[in-house]
Amino acid sequence: MASQDLPDEGLEEPWFSLNAFMRYLSANASGRQAITLQQKYPSRYQEVYYDAAADVLRRFIADGMGDSSILESGMAAIAETASESDVPHHIRVNVEVIEAFRDRRPRLQFGGLAPSSAAGPQSSLFVAGVELVIRPEILLSGVVDVEARGGALKFYFSKGHSLTRSAA
Repeated sequence: MASQDLPDEGLEEPWFSLNAFMRYLSANASGRQAITLQQKYPSRYQEVYYDAAADVLRRFIADGMGDSSILESGMAAIAETASESDVPHHIRVNVEVIEAFRDRRPRLQFGGLAPSSAAGPQSSLFVAGVELVIRPEILLSGVVDVEARGGALKFYFSKGHSLTRSAA
């Protein structure tokens, strides 16, 4: 995107989403520039693309990952509640995300920590003057070796931008 093609209004303060930052870490120079521009001039459409799938997976994981009916009913609800303004592709990819998770059923182990849904306010870290926005989907908490511990799980959905092992 050339500088003359950029919108007049961008974000005032420098920030990155955690997912964009993970992609940035493994990108080449032109990829880093594109990611930086996407963060400065974000697309509203892209922000909510996988919200329906994330909500279903968040509930499934927070419930302990034992009740497959959460995944099945979630996929059905996405298809049923789609409004006329929803693009069929948008609905299909949300269902595909849930199907892929269901079919591959990753073995998520939290080291004795209990998962809970974290669909709430965002948290931020500041790195070299840039706000790194973190919106975890799952919070982890518990006591391990008589010490209170915590953590978080962040979803990353992408068909075209796989994370490298080090970025993940």
